[in-house]
Amino acid sequence: MLGRVVEVASGQTLYQFEKQRLFDPLGMSDTAYYVADKAKWPLIARGFPVDRSRVAGITDPTLPRRWESGGAGLASTTGNYARFLQMLLNGGELDGKRYLKRETVALMTSDQIGPETGIIHDPFYFPGPTSGFGLGFAVRTSPPPYTNWPLGEYRWDGAGGSFYFVDPVDDMLGVFMVMSPTQGGRIQLNLKSMIYEAMGRGLRK
Repeated sequence: MLGRVVEVASGQTLYQFEKQRLFDPLGMSDTAYYVADKAKWPLIARGFPVDRSRVAGITDPTLPRRWESGGAGLASTTGNYARFLQMLLNGGELDGKRYLKRETVALMTSDQIGPETGIIHDPFYFPGPTSGFGLGFAVRTSPPPYTNWPLGEYRWDGAGGSFYFVDPVDDMLGVFMVMSPTQGGRIQLNLKSMIYEAMGRGLRK
């Protein structure tokens, strides 16, 4: 819905707006709704046999699509997405250019559904029991059991198993890309555990 609002307000397609305002200025030249360059097709992550299903309604990322979703469907690279996240970690600025106000990033990355809202975290609540929700991100409000992981982390998981996280406390971000919906959660926990253990934030006994 927000993607359509952007189209109506700007008079552009969603991709035209994103490309002009974000992708091109940030140097995200490999980010689009499909991979048009045939030379890059061998770089596309393909699912394991057990994972060969549609992700976000997409069966083939090389095929042009009319629908440009505001919430899913972009193809990108770890390097491109890391630049986007670095901009957020910097408070809305990258390479001397400001994309968002620092106050806007702070609002986006703060929990907006605390106990005072009365919103119930039922079994279908995706961010999980240790996180609230900001304006587009799961936001860490308490450490996972037996960890010393910092609060304030914001993150999201892709339907295909990819995930990213931004840790402002440690001035760190992570991007992991895979096409394996059945393996993403397991990999995420193990990878983040190894990262924080190397930083002295290992599991508590």
